[in-house]
Amino acid sequence: MSARRPGRIAAILATVVSVAAAAVYGCGDDEVSGTAVADAIPAEAIIFGQAVVRPEGEDRERIESLLGPLLDDATLEERADELLAAEEAGITYTDDIEPWLGEHAALWITDFGADDAVEPEGDDGDETFGYAVEVTDEDEALAFIEKAAEDSEVEFEQASYEGVDYMLSDGQGIAVTEGLLVGGTEAGLEASVDALAGEGLADEPELEEDAAAALELADGTVAAFYLDLAEVFALAEEQGELSADDRALIEQLAPDFTAEPVTGALSLGDQSIALEFGFGSFPAALGSLTESPLLAEMPAESLAVLGAADLGESYSRLLELVAEFPELSGGRSLEGVYRGFERQAGFPLQDLLDSIGDAALFVRGSSPFDLDGAAVIETLDPATTETLLARLRALLVRDGSVEVGPPGVAADAGLSISSSDLPQAVEIAQRDDRVVIGYGTAAVEEAFEPAQTLDASDSFAGAREAVGDDLAVGAFVDLAGAVELASLGAAFSPELSSALPYLERFTYLVYGAGDDGERTRYRVAVGIE
Repeated sequence: MSARRPGRIAAILATVVSVAAAAVYGCGDDEVSGTAVADAIPAEAIIFGQAVVRPEGEDRERIESLLGPLLDDATLEERADELLAAEEAGITYTDDIEPWLGEHAALWITDFGADDAVEPEGDDGDETFGYAVEVTDEDEALAFIEKAAEDSEVEFEQASYEGVDYMLSDGQGIAVTEGLLVGGTEAGLEASVDALAGEGLADEPELEEDAAAALELADGTVAAFYLDLAEVFALAEEQGELSADDRALIEQLAPDFTAEPVTGALSLGDQSIALEFGFGSFPAALGSLTESPLLAEMPAESLAVLGAADLGESYSRLLELVAEFPELSGGRSLEGVYRGFERQAGFPLQDLLDSIGDAALFVRGSSPFDLDGAAVIETLDPATTETLLARLRALLVRDGSVEVGPPGVAADAGLSISSSDLPQAVEIAQRDDRVVIGYGTAAVEEAFEPAQTLDASDSFAGAREAVGDDLAVGAFVDLAGAVELASLGAAFSPELSSALPYLERFTYLVYGAGDDGERTRYRVAVGIE
């Protein structure tokens, strides 16, 4: 008997899931919901993830409304049918998949496979993976498999493991059991059968907290993944993908990072979509995860804002870290870095770093012709920064390649830099404990005394709420303003013109981060009208 090989069936499922994945924004609830597919994940999985793939009710209506422009006003089913038709699979979503497709799907990997050069004796070198999809009707799911198999010239065989019958071809198998369609490599499928018999990851008596959380879809979470980083590093070293020296260097640089798993989750808020990642803490030298008050003090009309706390201290620690590891510094000593900077700039680098506190940057404008912006830096030692600005002015005057003048705003110290290549001057001005470096006098004045600050913006308030109280906002983009600016070029770009109806639904993009001493978390959220 001939059949389409199971790997091809998996590809058909992937096409369907790729469409359904667009709908996970609209699913999930506020209750912890352990899933049936989670029960099929083997205990030895080093990477696994699961997602809602079939939304229903009001959530479905909302996501179809959101994706309307991308779907060309088609339903998700119609779009899936179009993609399957393009694959010439002989399968339709409406007739062959919808009758049995359940709510959740999962994917996992237990082994990446070895290179031939390092392949252990008896190991075929192939990766080991599996997948599972919830099934609402096992007979319909079996009919789908049989239909997908009919028009192929690839032979398959019937096989059985622990009482579960499955189809096998080219090292991959597929079966329907326990209300699930399970498949993958033969070893992966058999591992799933064992997991469903009570030997899976969910059955581990001392399951690590982050792994347990990834097995559930809770509090509006619609997709989650887990990566056992320590096992991935060990496997990569064993298979020759990572040298022992490189692994040792990574572990020295970030011991907490390499010892902790990487996790991720996609969740839906009332008016936002958020993607969050978590992993072991990074060294403090890689930057502060504290929110700078300067960020919220930037002009409310800003298109984009970045903020960083304790910038000078963070940069000092980074230099020390790099100097500690010759592999990163190219053998250059920290002392050499400081001498080289002073020789070029005319003043000590450490004096500069010691004087820098928090910093923030903004960009604003309603057209390409009036774009400007500025960086605002907190000075911890105004007297020192005044001296450094005077030295910088003298250095530029001596160089002679640009025109140097006084700042265009009232300031305690500063300068302006003009060039025939720039329509406006670059202004550097110090006023009290703030140093502003801006493009154009108006941007510098607005940086010192904004008419309205970002924290008075409704869009920023929504963005902060989406990030959460336990994370610090590090960046904010006014997507509504950015899309309006981009729309000016729509007449010259058909692709942009067609994307605008979709992009106009987004209000902001925000990034936040935090660290509790054990794990670092990053969250990116997009606001939706």
